[in-house]
Amino acid sequence: MGKTNKSLGIKDKNLKERFLDASDGNNLSNVFFDKVTKVIIKILEKLFIRKLITLHSRPKSTSNFHLKPSNTNSDSAILVQGPIDQSNDFTFQTLKMYRGLYSNSPIILSTWDDENEKSIQNIEKLDVEVVLSKKPPSLTFGESAWKNVDLQIITAKTGISAIKKMGVDYCLKTRTDQRFYKPDLLSYFINLINTFPIENELLQKKRLVASSFATPKYRIYGLTDMMMFGAIDDIENYWNVENYSSGIYSYCVNEEQDLPPIISGTLVGAEVYFMSSYLTRIGEKLDWNLDHYWSMLKKYFVIIDSPSLDFYWNKYNKESEYKFARTYSDHSHRLIDHMDWFQLYSENVISWDKIRKQEMWARTKDGRLSRVII
Repeated sequence: MGKTNKSLGIKDKNLKERFLDASDGNNLSNVFFDKVTKVIIKILEKLFIRKLITLHSRPKSTSNFHLKPSNTNSDSAILVQGPIDQSNDFTFQTLKMYRGLYSNSPIILSTWDDENEKSIQNIEKLDVEVVLSKKPPSLTFGESAWKNVDLQIITAKTGISAIKKMGVDYCLKTRTDQRFYKPDLLSYFINLINTFPIENELLQKKRLVASSFATPKYRIYGLTDMMMFGAIDDIENYWNVENYSSGIYSYCVNEEQDLPPIISGTLVGAEVYFMSSYLTRIGEKLDWNLDHYWSMLKKYFVIIDSPSLDFYWNKYNKESEYKFARTYSDHSHRLIDHMDWFQLYSENVISWDKIRKQEMWARTKDGRLSRVII
């Protein structure tokens, strides 16, 4: 038997063994993990004396995930779209987790026909339907990041088309590099949109649910494209958008305008393109100002807090729990959360424009994009 280490409160082992144990998720390893992180945080708070620091960990795989749903749902499908994230089997483990949490719901992975065949076979063994699309040839924007917008549209449309054939009423669209650990999300979303009915069901059957990450408060028509839940017909309509590489030209005043265009200081990137296109299709006139953007969120959508969904994104500053969603150095947080949305829904007068300015883009003399106001 090893000696008791009084500082950690557990039996002595060499450092490597201790850290391997800490990944197992049992009570003893959790004690060790908590002890180590407390020491690290104390050191960090001494180095950064103006900050209070917290930390949150999540299980990497389903072997250490033991949460159970309190109810099941069979009238909603889950669409996970995009390339398979192979890092730590992230997409596979995500789908395995969803299958355990939503045993009665169809789950569809919409990805590419050049993905690893063995990975696809393993995913299909989870009782997940895999639908494959062929990647398009080179697009107008060449190898730039804007090409990914078309890729997202293609996998979203293919997946939604497969779900429509299943006869379900609702659909959750999410991504292969993101995960929601919270159980019972599908029933929560349904209850949410039934609690906040929409005024005109001729244009849209029910509200569309979107996450606070990443829905900026001060970016015109900036509703997130990462996660969305709604009636299947509404989801289909939202994503029934022309490919960005061709549709973006309708936003230009002439053929010589630089791409992507900037309208009223707003860069018409992916999220802005999706939301503005959808609003136009359902008959809304775009005013390209914050008041109209906020009024559209109030009228057609409901924003929910990503932390309440136990959200994790396996990309871009993933070590930060809130990423850029929380900032205390400005007068207002960048993103809209559920409390903000509820204020929109409940009040006629919102004075957000008095505490922070609209996000603004411009072009330099040589045509490069420049963010003027974040």
